[in-house]
Amino acid sequence: MRQLSTPAFSRRLASGSVRCHPQQLRAPSGVRPNTRVNRMRNRLVSLLVLAASLVACSDPVPVESATAEQTDRPIAMADVGVAADEVKEGVSDDMPGQAQSQAQPPADDQYQLLGIKDPDFGMVAFAMKIPRDWPARQTFQREWDGAVPINKVYLVFRSPDGRQQIEYLPVSQYIYSDGPGANDLRMQKQSMGIDPRMAENELPPMSALAYLQNILLPQMEQNRVTLNDIGNAREAPDRSETSPGSDQPHIASSASVDGMLPNGNRARIEVRVGRNELRNNQDMFYSWWVVPSITQTGAGDLDATFAHTQIAQTSIVFNPTWLSKNKELMQKGYQANSREIARNHAASMENIAQWGRINQANAKASMDRINSNAAESARRQEQQSATFNARMEQKDREHELFTDVVINSEAKYANPSTGERVKVDSRYNHTYTDNNGNYYQSDTPLRSNDVNWQEMEKVPFNDY
Repeated sequence: MRQLSTPAFSRRLASGSVRCHPQQLRAPSGVRPNTRVNRMRNRLVSLLVLAASLVACSDPVPVESATAEQTDRPIAMADVGVAADEVKEGVSDDMPGQAQSQAQPPADDQYQLLGIKDPDFGMVAFAMKIPRDWPARQTFQREWDGAVPINKVYLVFRSPDGRQQIEYLPVSQYIYSDGPGANDLRMQKQSMGIDPRMAENELPPMSALAYLQNILLPQMEQNRVTLNDIGNAREAPDRSETSPGSDQPHIASSASVDGMLPNGNRARIEVRVGRNELRNNQDMFYSWWVVPSITQTGAGDLDATFAHTQIAQTSIVFNPTWLSKNKELMQKGYQANSREIARNHAASMENIAQWGRINQANAKASMDRINSNAAESARRQEQQSATFNARMEQKDREHELFTDVVINSEAKYANPSTGERVKVDSRYNHTYTDNNGNYYQSDTPLRSNDVNWQEMEKVPFNDY
């Protein structure tokens, strides 16, 4: 993958070495910016990184994919060409980590440069080599992550006899964070009933082969493109690569499997994976992307067809003017998103704080209710105990009264002067005391001038 200098690229465009047929290159201009940021994320990857993997973001299997069935729909011919010696300059026979095809690739004069046009900027973004005389179709659109543009490019080119086809599906991009801080935030969001994911495209990074087997092939099957007789799985180890216009390396790897498509063609499904990693304290942040390609043939020589895929991948050249304009657009988007993320983060922190305050208030109210219920319960228990004790005391008095009056013929008498009470015989009308512990009882009263004794009063039954 290389970047042409501006004069060289301009000379090729002016001379017709890189030409873009207006009909063949017309594509939707994309969706306009949406300032609402619906995914709180810190992107670490620009298109310059994605360009290392060929094309930019979308779902793994687009609706217009021609993989499931080769039809007779016309594919507009790419009216582009390049001299054999000029094409040879961009070809690399070295595919890191990728087994070389046993079949000999076609001669360089069998290739032409296909220019991929950005309809919004009105210029060629990059070019790649495809077999000469192969019709090609492309779409170039932009979607928006808040204010950040996401370029979506889809490419397919096919042999004139329709028996060979190479299809590049738009890249899928993912983010993930791992560590104490990220996991705590997920737990807080989950406890608040909020989706614990940091973004809709959150996915832990995985190996290229694991992604191919566990993500891409099931997605293809959901789109009615089932690969059968799967075998020949190959995976390249991680390596360091840089993107056009950037000196920051990223981790790259690739993997592929072979199989049979529903149309009866043999196919090789390949994914190229790129990953950036950033450590912040104890947390690790990942931004990674996957570019799938589907090479298929009905001619029986899959390695020979896949050689064209390798040539296309290693011959990409970028227009530096486009790189500069796209980088400027993305930087403005990142700045706008960063401001929005900061506002969203502040709002999220306030929501979490408010949630904490609500929890504290609820906990205090719950504790107040518990304490109030406990006090009311204690009051009821005390009242019940007092009532019980009073009832028992009443029964004791009744029992004592019955025993004294009925069984023992006794009663309680009280000294009105001192309040002293004494239990004596109840069969006399009068009871006296000399206040020294002596008592005298008779049916007739004593005369006060005869003796200075104090008459006692019988205690009533209700005060016994």
